[in-house]
Amino acid sequence: MPMGASSVRVSAMRVTTADEVFDDPVSGLHSDERWLLAQRIVASSGFVRSRLLSRFLLHVVRAVLSETPEKLSEHQIGMAVFGRPRGYRTEDDNIVRNYARQLRRRLTEYFAEEGRDEPLLLEIPTGGYVPQFRPRVEVVMPSLTSDAIPKQPYEAEAVQSAEEEISAPERTGLSTRSSRFRLIAMGCALAVWTLMTAGMTVWLTQQRNHAQESPHVGSNALPTHALWALIFAPGTFTNIVPADAGFNLMEDAAQTNIPLSDYMQSVTAQRPLHGMNAQTANDLHTQEFTDFTSAQIAAEFTHLPEYSAQRAALRFPHDLRLDDLRDQNVILIGSQLSNPWSALVDGSLNFRIVPKPGMSGASIMNREPLPGESARYVSRWREARHETWGIVALTRNLSGKGWILLLEGLDVAGTQSAADFVLGSPEMQQVIDKAKLPDGTLRPFEILLRTTSLQSHAAGVNVVAIRVDEAAVGR
Repeated sequence: MPMGASSVRVSAMRVTTADEVFDDPVSGLHSDERWLLAQRIVASSGFVRSRLLSRFLLHVVRAVLSETPEKLSEHQIGMAVFGRPRGYRTEDDNIVRNYARQLRRRLTEYFAEEGRDEPLLLEIPTGGYVPQFRPRVEVVMPSLTSDAIPKQPYEAEAVQSAEEEISAPERTGLSTRSSRFRLIAMGCALAVWTLMTAGMTVWLTQQRNHAQESPHVGSNALPTHALWALIFAPGTFTNIVPADAGFNLMEDAAQTNIPLSDYMQSVTAQRPLHGMNAQTANDLHTQEFTDFTSAQIAAEFTHLPEYSAQRAALRFPHDLRLDDLRDQNVILIGSQLSNPWSALVDGSLNFRIVPKPGMSGASIMNREPLPGESARYVSRWREARHETWGIVALTRNLSGKGWILLLEGLDVAGTQSAADFVLGSPEMQQVIDKAKLPDGTLRPFEILLRTTSLQSHAAGVNVVAIRVDEAAVGR
């Protein structure tokens, strides 16, 4: 519910008195609608308890409005907002990037809820810290039947028991969409993946140029160091494997879950793809497509202090082999519905994603529910704003000598929530503390997460359940 006027005034006073560095903005900003919008945002319920997020937002907005762009660099934000010393290295300390991810999510939440009537929108595009303002435009769509609206699969709502069945609406896949929508979607996907591949190549090349085998200064001080020290351990090689979006589209068109064995042997090329022309089908079988969220998550790993470009590589799922999961470390992004290798890990977990027949949805099964937990979390994906679920799992690789980190969800937002949690949530430290062994290594663990999907973006992440393998021993 929108906050009342009195609560807004009280909250705004708290911000201005607590953050004295921002209590006297540049002359003239007091009447600037953009500055007033920023003040309303930091007084909202999503910001009022987070002093650092409020400082972050006010700092970047003030820098833009006062025309001081030099204050918008990651290094300057680290010093001004987070109190980092002048000589600190952003390569070793990713606090600004982590908080920027949270800030973008909180802004999305604000304009969807308390700020839904704001005439002006404030956004901080990914890739930088420069806030942008634009008028809210209400889009009026022509009248369409429900069957003509493309739907997103696997968006979740919890149920209280495994016995309770929810009648899921029939999923609109490629077989029921018009050829025009299919061609547009495939063209866009190909263009996006081409651009992302080029961008990732440049990014990883830049990282390779400055990455060294010696440990980064201050890496041991990061709270999640114990996890990344295992995943990117010296003397081991790590594969970062994003989702195969084309594989997911093939499952949609074939209306069946395609097993890993078929994927490995390229048997998928023999499956009929209903209602799809030959050229589009050939593209799905031969091209390498991923989604933007998976590519973005993969790029985030290159900023970790423990990451070394000499000991890590971005691998498309079709290029991976069983030997890689036996002899090397692997980070798998996406569930078995978009990254078939995840089935090797998911099948042995307590929290397991299970697709419904005909690819009409999916659910997360809780094999051994503890008191207060549900036995199943199922998918309902019609609403634009809904609950969805993600899983973070750390387990041994196939030889038992290395590690596999799985980040998956019932949809893209669920997978994003898993990455957000493991890369930036302070609560991740609590999981690491529970899993840490005396020798500094970790026991395998699983984390079930709940988030809100707003237009396929994860908004806020909450821990639902944690499992730690208490029987595990050290190296």
